[in-house]
Parts: sequence; structure tokens; C-alpha cells
Amino acid sequence: MEKLYTLNLKGQVIDSIGFDKLIGKDYTLSSSNSFYFSRDSENLFFNAGNQDTLPQLMGSNEALYVLHIADKQVKRLSLSGMNVNRIFVTDDDRIFYSLKHATLIELVRLLYQSTFLCLKAISKSLGAICGKTGSTAFSMFLA
Repeated sequence: MEKLYTLNLKGQVIDSIGFDKLIGKDYTLSSSNSFYFSRDSENLFFNAGNQDTLPQLMGSNEALYVLHIADKQVKRLSLSGMNVNRIFVTDDDRIFYSLKHATLIELVRLLYQSTFLCLKAISKSLGAICGKTGSTAFSMFLA
């Protein structure tokens, strides 16, 4: 993506500006990123890729930002460790976004791992009781 276009209600381009001039070159942009002007048109809310790394995520991390248009200052709104891949801004400037949080991803992974190990232990116990091998008891337990 190279430019941000502003259209009127007839679909005609009324303004365009290059992203490098608008927000600089520190952000990674793709066609899935969203841009919303604030109600007073003084701010531009957007999500974009950055240099953060979250080991649980594949690909680049994205965050929620706001650009104050008058002084071209960009401020990060989402916390570090959060991947904000979708945003929506209402006409009264309420911001909604979906995110993946490193801690939540790690918790789900640990819960899955713990559940699997627990089921494996139960299977082994059932196998000892029933005289079956662990994998057969595990299959019987899941059925």
C-alpha cells in the first residue's frame, strides 16, 4: 500500500497522501489494515504492523495507533504484547478492536497441554486397570 485515499459519497477521490509522508516508514501496512478519521477529522485511527515480536504469533505483530494530523505525531493506543488485527471506530469516536494477547495465547496452550497430559495419565491408569495398552485405553476413554 502506498497511499491513503479519501473519497466523497459519489466515490470520487477528493484527497490522497502517501503513507510515508503521513505516518513515516516505521510501520508495516497491508490491505487488511483499517483507517478511520475521528469525528472532528483531527485524528486518524489505524492498525499497522510493527517491530514487536510475540513468540506465540506467526507473522508480524500489529497495534492500534492514532495519528494527530496537525502535528503528524503517531501515538500507540494498544498495550505492548497485544496483536490488534482488526479495528472499527464509530461516528462518536468509540474504538472497537479484536486482539490476541500473548498471555491469553500462552494460557490456552498450557491448558491444552495440561488437558492432554491429564488424559494421557488417565489412559495409562485405565490401561493398568483393564489390562490394555495405554493407547488402546486412551482411545476407549475418548470414545
